[in-house]
Amino acid sequence: MATTTTEEERDDLFEDVLNCVICSNYYGDPRMLPCSHTFCFKCIKRAAESNNGTFSCPFRDGTTIQNNDINTLPSNRAVRDIVEKVLESKAIIQCNECEKQVAKVWCRDCHNNGFCQECYQDLHKKRTLKDHRASESRPPKIYHCSTHPERELEYWCPENNKIYCSNCLADKKDAHKCELITDGIKTIADKVTQAYNMHPLSIDPKIEIEKMFSEHEKVSKSKRANLAEVFASLRKMVDDSEKSTNEKLSEVDDKNKKQIIEYESRILSKWHKYREQRFLFKQTMDTGDYVKVLQEYKSHEQNLAQMKNEWCMLKNPRIVEYAIEGLDEVRNSLKQAMEKICVIEQPPYENAQLELCIAQQQKNSNLNLNNQKLHDADMMSIAQTLRINQTITTVHLGNNLITAVGAKHIANALRYNTDLTTLDLWKNQIGVDGAQRFAEILHSNKTLRSLGLNTNDIKDQGAKFLADALRNNKALIELSMADNHIGDEGAQVLRDALRNNTTIVKLQLFQSNQISAALRKRLETEEKRLH
Repeated sequence: MATTTTEEERDDLFEDVLNCVICSNYYGDPRMLPCSHTFCFKCIKRAAESNNGTFSCPFRDGTTIQNNDINTLPSNRAVRDIVEKVLESKAIIQCNECEKQVAKVWCRDCHNNGFCQECYQDLHKKRTLKDHRASESRPPKIYHCSTHPERELEYWCPENNKIYCSNCLADKKDAHKCELITDGIKTIADKVTQAYNMHPLSIDPKIEIEKMFSEHEKVSKSKRANLAEVFASLRKMVDDSEKSTNEKLSEVDDKNKKQIIEYESRILSKWHKYREQRFLFKQTMDTGDYVKVLQEYKSHEQNLAQMKNEWCMLKNPRIVEYAIEGLDEVRNSLKQAMEKICVIEQPPYENAQLELCIAQQQKNSNLNLNNQKLHDADMMSIAQTLRINQTITTVHLGNNLITAVGAKHIANALRYNTDLTTLDLWKNQIGVDGAQRFAEILHSNKTLRSLGLNTNDIKDQGAKFLADALRNNKALIELSMADNHIGDEGAQVLRDALRNNTTIVKLQLFQSNQISAALRKRLETEEKRLH
């Protein structure tokens, strides 16, 4: 059975793959730059002519092409073929009889020919044709059995991937169970579509890249502001020193930006490949050629597995941390202390003991990292582990030194991890901001079943963030929030959230919080899931 999509859904699905970012139209003669980005040949030529014979990639990755080299750029055949298929699918089909009017009725018994309304009625007035099956939508392509040409192929065997007509099915000697092809197509479509939807690359990587740039800029601005504050009081004396320091800062910033841009190029390449494969599957489904679907679905599953494996091996950019030393001394010792100011690139943070601990448990479903004195920097390694390890379902991070920064790393990893069901961060320091990070994830996460946040100084505001998430979350069944300085206000909003949430089985709240006895007694009476 063929599946259909609306024009709006199709345009949204293929916008990034099929539209040139320069002219915003379907690619015309798509050409690929050395950086793997694709643009229309005419767009490249026109942009080069308006820029003194040089074309610079609009994605600002540093790639430039001279006018004399544009004709040698290779054609992106995959994108070209996809565009051609889309344009063919939008073509108007004419009546098979009069060849003048638009076909609006298809006859399954007339080899799926399409007719205008008038021609169909005229041709099927005969008694022998009155029982023909008509459809207002174009039916799937019909295949006939080579052994019994008068019979349609209607049955599919999932075990040997063969198709049969009813006569062949009756003569079949093996015990394999067959099903209608229409049912098989639906099963395959649901399976592959779900695999595409659950694939890590189904999430637009641009969101992650934008956050990286934003957070990097925030840190950079903070450090530069501190630097400017010190030099403001010593402007005349320290002009040369400030300029030198800023140049060194820029070198580090450029390195970091280069790392992010390189990461962007790698992940976008994989993402575009994913979108192209998904489109090809969707396009095959839209043609109604179920034989081709059956022939190719294994290939799609293999491609998905390969793309997921490649994505799992993709590491985040190694952002170089740095510190500006000597600022406090400058305030007191002026010129002598000024000579001590320098930008020091901090080496990538490594925790050999943590890496060993993770390696020893990498084959287990339970990752226990309680009581390890782990810091926020350690959470980056754990977040990367959650991104690539598909066996871990439970993570314990209790009694460590994790703040909101570390909570952000773990929460971001949950955007891509579809296997983790239990996460416990008891006795850390994530605070209100950390609670907000997890609340943002709970709005969309569909796999986490238990979240432990006891003793994290979440307070009433953090409780409000989590309560708002519980109104939408349908996966979480247990939430622990004891000993978090939560008062009556936070307790009440959590109770209100449970009115709209039937999934939560247990919400631990009353122990060591600041809830009044009167409210606690009332809440215990109203809501048995509160403890």
